[in-house]
Amino acid sequence: PRGLPPGEISQEEALRLAEEFVGADRTLSVRAAPGTSGSLPAHGVTVQTPDLQLNLEITRQGGRLLWMMPETASFPVTQPESACVEAAAAFLESRGFSPAEAVRRQVYDGLCVIVFAPVQQDVLLYPDLLTVQVRMDTAQVVGLEAAGYWRSHVPRQLPAPAVSREEALK
Repeated sequence: PRGLPPGEISQEEALRLAEEFVGADRTLSVRAAPGTSGSLPAHGVTVQTPDLQLNLEITRQGGRLLWMMPETASFPVTQPESACVEAAAAFLESRGFSPAEAVRRQVYDGLCVIVFAPVQQDVLLYPDLLTVQVRMDTAQVVGLEAAGYWRSHVPRQLPAPAVSREEALK
């Protein structure tokens, strides 16, 4: 995983990082859960919030959020998609993932699922995609998938365009 910092973290550190990622103000309890091995080994963590349980994995290497998802998801739709996209973008920025641009979204079961591509020099970095789930009743982020981001995201040396924007449009 090119985007992860070096060093391995413990399960105890993963618990602290998960609580920090979710937000101490939203967290009632944090406990260890089964982790995973493979190309991105991770510690499992369960975070209980006032109204739902969030399951997370924190990478063993570097201690970064690999994914987070709610245990159950079916929310009333009271927030517009635009508010959910804004909430997701603000969440990513507050967690150090910016800049990123929303490239697609879909709605199901009261979740607005938004895919973001990091941006470098006005170029969308599609291998580094992030997927964010936002509750449509509160516009609160309850899910994030970042495996592609951690596998690929490093500063790149981008070549100069071979054609101008106008030539490409023609």
